[in-house]
Amino acid sequence: MNRMKSYIALATLFTTACLSAQTVPVPSQLKTAQTAFVVNAGGPSYSLNRDAYVDFYQALASSKRFQLTTVPSAAELSLELSIDSSLHGVSSGLSYSTTTLRLNIRDIKTQNLLWSITEPLSTNSWEAVSSKNLLTASSALVSELNTLSLSSSMYANQSAPTKSRMSQEKQ
Repeated sequence: MNRMKSYIALATLFTTACLSAQTVPVPSQLKTAQTAFVVNAGGPSYSLNRDAYVDFYQALASSKRFQLTTVPSAAELSLELSIDSSLHGVSSGLSYSTTTLRLNIRDIKTQNLLWSITEPLSTNSWEAVSSKNLLTASSALVSELNTLSLSSSMYANQSAPTKSRMSQEKQ
C-alpha cells in the first residue's frame, strides 16, 4: 500500500513538473506593435474614468514602449481602459462590491480582442477609490502590458498578480 502511495505521489509530482514547463503563445501583435491608441471605455463615474485615463496614459507614455497616437487609424493596437464595479453575494445576504481597472487590448485592423488585463482597486466601492489607488493600478497595468509585449510566450500555469486571458476569438 505504501508503495502504491509513493507511485501516485511520484506521478503527481512528475505531471505537475511537466505542466509547469508548458508555455502558451502571446499574440504576435502584442510583441510587434509599435503604435497604440488609448480609449477611455467608461465606468461608473465620469471623474473617476477621467482620472484613471490620465494616470494610465501618462504611465504608458513614460514607459516609451508604444508610440501613442491621437487617432485609431494610425495605431496597430487599441488599448481600452475601463473601470468595472460589481456587486457579489447579494443572494446570500453577505454582499460586497469589487472595483477593478480593466485593460482590453484589441488589434485595430480586425477589432479582435487579443488580451485582457485587470487590476483590482484597493477599495470595496468605486465611490471610495482614491487617486493613489488609480495611480498604483494604472502603473501595474502598464508594467504588465510591457512585460507581456516583450515576451513571445508565457507559462501556462504561471501565477500572476492579476488576471490575464487570451481571447478565444479567431484572427
